[in-house]
Amino acid sequence: MEKEEIGTKATRAGIIQTLHNRKYIRGERIVVTDLGFEVIDVLKKYCPTVVSIELTRKLEERMNEIQQGKEKRENVLQTTVEILKPVTEKLKEKEQEIGARLSQAIKKARLQEKIIGRCPICQNGKLLILRSRKTGKRFVGCTNYFEDNCKAAFPLPQRGLVKPLGNVCRSCGWPTARIWIRGKRPWILCINPKCPLKEKWSKKH
Repeated sequence: MEKEEIGTKATRAGIIQTLHNRKYIRGERIVVTDLGFEVIDVLKKYCPTVVSIELTRKLEERMNEIQQGKEKRENVLQTTVEILKPVTEKLKEKEQEIGARLSQAIKKARLQEKIIGRCPICQNGKLLILRSRKTGKRFVGCTNYFEDNCKAAFPLPQRGLVKPLGNVCRSCGWPTARIWIRGKRPWILCINPKCPLKEKWSKKH
């Protein structure tokens, strides 16, 4: 944003936090998610004006002029309405098509948030964070349960937030996740119940 001369030091942190909250980006090093790419593709196709860096820069310049008393708020507002009115009309015309694309992207993003990693048992399924219909307890299960009858299932802590890391355990090579429980320090959980690291820890304690 600094390179493109948009936003300010006071607003950039808030903008980045909003993008994180809406799942458009992730990670401390800021990686764009599939949902983020899909939203940008939709906007570029149906309303490229909205994602125009030049437009953003010009509007920010005029808003700065308002603060400096060089421009009237009414003039800037009228200009902005004139620019965005045809954009909103086009969005309204393509509302169903746009909604379908974004809905599909959101479902995909929600699924990705539940994927712990590749199943170490059947090797071609994916391990997902699931919840039992009978007990209501969450656990990790394989997507190949119905297709290949893979019975891979592993327990999870029932409290706190579980966040897949996309990494594997340095000891056994199984998928890992980060666990957050209020009042406690977050820790990395290897889902392998027989992980050598867990056995070493048990012997020490």
